[in-house]
Amino acid sequence: MFFSLEVENFRSIKERQALTFQRAGNGSESRLDLGSDTAGGDLTPVVVLFGANASGKSNVLDALKYVRALVLGSADREVGKPLPVQTFRLDEKSREAPSSFRIRFSTAAHEYEYEVSLQDGIVVSEWLGEHVRNTTRRSVRTLFSRRVADGKSAITVSAKLRGSKKAIIDATRDNMLFLSKAAKENFEPLMDAYHWFIPADSSTDPVNLFDEDPKFCEWVLQLLGSADLGVSGIRIKPPSQRPPQELVKMLAEDDDSESLADAEQRLMKANRRPTLSHRAIVDGVLTAEEIPWNYESLGTRQLWEYAGGIYSALKNGTLLLLDEITGLHPLLLKEIIMLFQRKSTNPNGAQLLFSSHDVTLLGNWGGLGFLLDRDQIWFTEKGNDGITQLYPLTDFSPRSEENIEKLYLQGRLGATPILGDLVREAPRE
Repeated sequence: MFFSLEVENFRSIKERQALTFQRAGNGSESRLDLGSDTAGGDLTPVVVLFGANASGKSNVLDALKYVRALVLGSADREVGKPLPVQTFRLDEKSREAPSSFRIRFSTAAHEYEYEVSLQDGIVVSEWLGEHVRNTTRRSVRTLFSRRVADGKSAITVSAKLRGSKKAIIDATRDNMLFLSKAAKENFEPLMDAYHWFIPADSSTDPVNLFDEDPKFCEWVLQLLGSADLGVSGIRIKPPSQRPPQELVKMLAEDDDSESLADAEQRLMKANRRPTLSHRAIVDGVLTAEEIPWNYESLGTRQLWEYAGGIYSALKNGTLLLLDEITGLHPLLLKEIIMLFQRKSTNPNGAQLLFSSHDVTLLGNWGGLGFLLDRDQIWFTEKGNDGITQLYPLTDFSPRSEENIEKLYLQGRLGATPILGDLVREAPRE
C-alpha cells in the first residue's frame, strides 16, 4: 500500500510538497454510497490530481516514477556516468541544491519509509526505515542509512539484516542506490521493500497477458464490451508483413546467440495486435465481423493499453499511476474508478493515482451519486514564479454535499488556468 510521497526540488516543484493517501477521519467522512463495499480503510484506493495545463500534475506522478526507475535500474549504471537529476531550473540556488524524495509504503509483511537525495548526479543520502508497532506505540527502526561526508559515502546497515553486507556496501558506487545494488545481489532482507517499487503495469502488455492468463481474456472482453456493446470476441494476430531484414540483422547482432530466424520471430511476436470481433445485424441476420486494429476508435485502443495495468494492479494489490486519462467516455472512466473504489472488485487493496481535467468527477453526476470523496481530490497550481504548489481539497473544509465542480470552475479552489484574452484580434493576411 502507498501511504505518502514527499518531493523537493524536482522539475517545477521547488519547496517540499507532500501527497498522502491517508483518509480524512479514517474514512468515516465518506460521501460514497457504497456502504460495506467501500474499499480501503485508513488509506484511500483512489487519488485524482486536478490543475491547469503545465501546473505540475505530471511532475508529481513523475517523481514517483523517477524513484522507481532509480531503485529498479541504478545498479546497472555505468561507472562514472552521473544519475539524471532534473532540479528546479528557475532559481540558481535550486539548480545546485539536492533533489529529495521520501516515500512511505507497506507490503504484506512490513511498513517502510524510504528517502533518497541526489545532487550533481550522485547519491548524497539514502535511508530505509521499518515501522515497528506494538500494543502501545509505534517506532521506526533504521534498516540502512547512507551519508556523504568529506566526499566519501558511508553506508551503515542494521545488524538485524543478516547476510553478507560488506561486499555490497563496497560495490555501491556514488551513482547507484544501495537498495538497487542490494537487490541486484539478491540480498534477501531488502527484497521485500525492493519489490514494492515494481510498477503495476510492468511486464503487463495486454497482448502477452491475453496469451498467459485466461482470466484476463474474460476480464478484458467484458471491459471492452462495456465501451463498445458490439464487441463479441478478441483474437491476437501477428503483423501482416514481415519486419525489415535490416532490423532483424541488427537485433541478431546485438545477441550473438540469436539466429536471424529467432530475431525475426521475436519481432513478429512483439508487433502482434488484437483484432476485435463486432456483432452487427445485416439484412436482419446477426453476424460477427473482425475489424482491423487501426480501424478501432482511439478510445477503444487506449482502453486496451490501460487494461493490462488496471488488471495487474487489481490482481496484485499494487499502485497504478496513470497520467492524463484521455479518449474515454466519462461513464467508462467512472466504471474504471469504481473498480478501485469497491471492495468487491478490489479485494487486494489496489490503488490508483491519476491526473485529469474531467471536472464531472468532482460533482455528484447530476444527482446520481459521488465518484470521489473529498480527501481523494488534490490540486496543483503554478504561480508566476513557476513553482508548483500541491494541496488537497480538504484544506478548504468543504461540506459533504457542496458542489465542488462549481467551486472549481469558478476559480474558488485555485488550480485553474488564468485565461485573460486568448485572442485579442482576428488573424490578418
